[in-house]
Amino acid sequence: MFKTIKLDQRTDDWHIHRRNHANASEAGVIMGTPGYDIKTWRQLAEVKMGVREVNLGYGALAGVENEPHIKELWEIQTDRVGNAHVVTGVGKDSFLSASLDWLEFDPHKNPDEQEWVAEFKSPAHGVKSKLWAAVTECKQLGPNQAHITAQLQHQMLVTGAEKIMLVVYDSESDQIATLEVKQDRPYQYELRRKWHEFWSYYAEGKLPPAMDGDVIDLSGDDILEDEVRRYLDVKRELAAVTKEEKKLRKEIEALANGNSIYCAGLQVDRITRKGSVDWRAIQQDEQLSDRLVERYRKPSSVFYKFTEKSNAN
Repeated sequence: MFKTIKLDQRTDDWHIHRRNHANASEAGVIMGTPGYDIKTWRQLAEVKMGVREVNLGYGALAGVENEPHIKELWEIQTDRVGNAHVVTGVGKDSFLSASLDWLEFDPHKNPDEQEWVAEFKSPAHGVKSKLWAAVTECKQLGPNQAHITAQLQHQMLVTGAEKIMLVVYDSESDQIATLEVKQDRPYQYELRRKWHEFWSYYAEGKLPPAMDGDVIDLSGDDILEDEVRRYLDVKRELAAVTKEEKKLRKEIEALANGNSIYCAGLQVDRITRKGSVDWRAIQQDEQLSDRLVERYRKPSSVFYKFTEKSNAN
């Protein structure tokens, strides 16, 4: 079971929806088989927070441009009619979403009839591409198409479809090739588990733990090592001073005895703040839409957290 969302692809509302949902094109990153320049969970979280750019490849850009014509060729070949749809899961999977290139969807159809789902691809090298060979010669997706496998299994996970038609287009010859890809339940189980794990961090505004590729080891850089050693020395000196400052502060606060005071050039003001509003609780209690909340969200920001490791010299 899934839910259709009335969104036009690549509009502002569509981009807001994508930031607040787990999308099929991101499934390869979640499964450790990325197909573009975003490789890790942390990088994906930063993309969704708006602080990291995504460089789309030629295939993705060409796919967007060619979609209307691919749809026309596909519908002529199958004698079926469908449209692009944005869909989401339901219940605990409501954060899962997929922007489907083509779905033959009829909400009034016989429940025993299966919807047809199709994904359109325009590889840069057309009939000379590895994807075309996988579809036409191997009749199955291989390791080179692992990110596409993740995308298709994600789409089937959200829609509940038992199969999806992969439609590959060659612009030079103006022809399509198709491959029926069936659902892989063990794969979908693992994909769903990993999505829930990732989302438990992202929904709270936290970065997932660092993975290979998130931290670059620059040990051996003499200039950097000198700067790091100087920083650690200053940090230790500062920590000692800060500790003493906090101790003296508490002693002065105790002597103020609940009053605002002035003494020896220092004014200590007693300040009371009203409790902050738990906006997340409001969103849940009032069932505010992500679109409404995002309208008032401030831009995400980037900062660096310095952590001294036990093996630091």
